[in-house]
Amino acid sequence: MKKFLLHLFLAATTGSAIGASFFYTYGWILVPGACALFLYLLSRSTTRELFFLGTLFGFCIVGFSLSWVFTLFPFDRIGVHNHIASVCVEFGIWFFCSLILATFSGFFGIQVRPYLKSFWILCIAPLLWVASELVRAALFSLVMWGSGSTFGADFSFGFIGYTFAGSPGLLWFARAGGVLALSWLAITLGSLLYVVATQKTLFFQTRLYSFAGIYLFILAIGFLLPSPLKVEMEPSVVVADGLRVVPISTHLDPSFHLTAEQLLGYEQTIADKINVALKQKPDVIILPEYLQFLKNQMLLPSNFRTTLMEGLKKNNTLLVDSEATPGGQGAMLFFDGASGAVVARQEKRYLMPFAEYQPKLLISILTFLGLGKELRDILTSREYLSSDEPFSSHTFVWKSANLSVLACSEVFAPFGYKEASGAGATVLINVASHGWLNSNLLFRETFAMAKIHAVYTGKPYIQAINYQPSFVLYPTF
Repeated sequence: MKKFLLHLFLAATTGSAIGASFFYTYGWILVPGACALFLYLLSRSTTRELFFLGTLFGFCIVGFSLSWVFTLFPFDRIGVHNHIASVCVEFGIWFFCSLILATFSGFFGIQVRPYLKSFWILCIAPLLWVASELVRAALFSLVMWGSGSTFGADFSFGFIGYTFAGSPGLLWFARAGGVLALSWLAITLGSLLYVVATQKTLFFQTRLYSFAGIYLFILAIGFLLPSPLKVEMEPSVVVADGLRVVPISTHLDPSFHLTAEQLLGYEQTIADKINVALKQKPDVIILPEYLQFLKNQMLLPSNFRTTLMEGLKKNNTLLVDSEATPGGQGAMLFFDGASGAVVARQEKRYLMPFAEYQPKLLISILTFLGLGKELRDILTSREYLSSDEPFSSHTFVWKSANLSVLACSEVFAPFGYKEASGAGATVLINVASHGWLNSNLLFRETFAMAKIHAVYTGKPYIQAINYQPSFVLYPTF
């Protein structure tokens, strides 16, 4: 029993090290060694212990990757003022999601055990791990089924490959297959270190030196190869595929439950940002998600609104806005300054469970627990429908460029931007808002996802965001 408890402690520690790597630039250094230690623990455990060991390892990885959910507290901004109920709901969502996703690590432990004493582990372990990431994400979407859900592997939190986004050299491998290629690489490197440390062969008589030498070689590649991306934070203007693009940053609280006077100040702030952007003579201005400027612009004084619209017309500028209509759909709006009209509308495909729609399972559980009122309060503000269109159709041609404009949570989809790129997109754009959060944990994680999208597609990636800095990623290959 003591040995099993020690193994559980070590599994939790290694899983936590990987999970923390999602948020820290140099955390990737620990990942190959942590994977090797996890395989070693599996090799020293009994058959009955494998599932629990693997599940705890996975729970710590996924739990850390979802830890940003606790920054949503309190729920006052969505009408829920019972803080005890808020904490219970928040913890329950985190624990339930983490546990469901972690069970696939437990199955991985069972499946990989027969190969731990052979060199086949170098091939089998990476394939099984990548397969488990895809299957768990797809099946999780079934558990999260509701009016706004879509079936697929879009909920990619906890994919171990995201940890390598902080490595300039290893990030190059994303070119081969995005985050899944990096997940495969992480487990392959861990398997290699495990084999070197445990297999007694003529090649590895001095196992400690071999282990250290290979680890140093991995770190050298990870640090010394030049990065495949150039990163620019808060750019005043971005030149991409012949277009001048201005991604706007804001720091505004969610616009729900604002008085008319507060909403006027909200609109004035956005309008001022647009006027500053127009000085760059842009072809495109991108607003963060759900600012709903076009919907609420009539609150502005007519002379001010006229001047702003004339500026958009004079520069023939495309304004990308978005709106959220409770009971309807979140959508991107493409406003042609020259014609003064919305010329295209694109519905959001991938919605976040709990944030933008409520899964039927959660509705049943909260109703059973007597939290029906709190649930109705959430649904009043946060209940949308998702689009059935594929990501490949989410493109918009403007002047010389083909824009792929996805919204906020759609960055989580491992293949969303790749689909759009394959359909002809030449510039990747994301409109996002972290206004519901009180920390930058989620921003760090989504920034890692964005870097992998840019390398995977080889296209410039531009994000306009609320509550965090906007940025652009230029591929350098």
